[in-house]
Amino acid sequence: MANHGKLEEYDSQEEWSQYIERLEFYFEANGVDDEDKQRATLLSVCGSKTYKLIRNLIAPNKPSEKTFAELVELVQQHQHPKPSAIVQRFKFNTRFRKPGESIATYVAELRSFSEHCDFKSTLEEMLRDRLVCGINDEQIQRRFLAESSLDFKKAMKIATSMETAVKNARDLTHQMANANINTEKPATLHRVDNQGQGNQPWSKPECGRCGGKHDPQQCKFRDAECFLCHKKGHIARKCRSNTKETGKHQRNDNPNSGTSSNYLNMKDDEIEEEDDNYGIYSLGKGQAEPYVVDVLVSNESLKMKVDTGAAVSVMNEDTYTLLKKKHPNLELKESK
Repeated sequence: MANHGKLEEYDSQEEWSQYIERLEFYFEANGVDDEDKQRATLLSVCGSKTYKLIRNLIAPNKPSEKTFAELVELVQQHQHPKPSAIVQRFKFNTRFRKPGESIATYVAELRSFSEHCDFKSTLEEMLRDRLVCGINDEQIQRRFLAESSLDFKKAMKIATSMETAVKNARDLTHQMANANINTEKPATLHRVDNQGQGNQPWSKPECGRCGGKHDPQQCKFRDAECFLCHKKGHIARKCRSNTKETGKHQRNDNPNSGTSSNYLNMKDDEIEEEDDNYGIYSLGKGQAEPYVVDVLVSNESLKMKVDTGAAVSVMNEDTYTLLKKKHPNLELKESK
């Protein structure tokens, strides 16, 4: 009859007890019940290094004079002496769940520490207590404490179900956010005008380097030297020192329209090679409903619209006033 399984030499990187467990399963699978045969099998497959170690441990006796159980225990004591139960209990009782660690991984680690803690019949109770104290999640912990009767099995069921619920909710929120982004229709870009024509289609602003209709960064006169001021970055007809161009930092893209666009003027010492003026534009409202989330501000929940293109987060003055009444110590500081 063919043997079931295969036995390899003992590798010192593997725990001796684990190797013996596999050897015992091999005995069971192949019906090796005789202790002499078990001893002979161990000495035949353990490898030359382990066989030499066994001989040294039992000298001047011979391996044949010891039982299988005695040989196993001798190597176990030599390779892996039993650790202190006090030290192992200290490790067990100071093990907290790490950020991002799953409940199953945390409990598996606790069980590993408990192997030499000598808890015996109190193991399930100790695992429950450590799970409650070391879960490192306030919501799950509150749920534990709300139970009048809680054993380890029930605690595990509560913890894993809440962990799964949080993960599923996070996945759904992520999918909904992606769906809203994908279905949002492109907004129309308009120039904000002084005289009520805020829905005019956007056109490229005039280049501050040469006066053309293109991006100043792509202007061919970007490195040109001005004949008037001898500075680089523009030509004479767009020079600030030219009296025809200075005095007003305002342009009309269409002289016949009678309207002018609003621009943000920049200080001369803050810009050297950029256009003097920057247009202010607005985005038209798309067809999709805005994506609203709850944001906690000074322990007050506010509903705020998500705008992934905004550079800052803002609230109106009325909302700030209401918060100020509830929280007098709230200070309004200048943004940087």
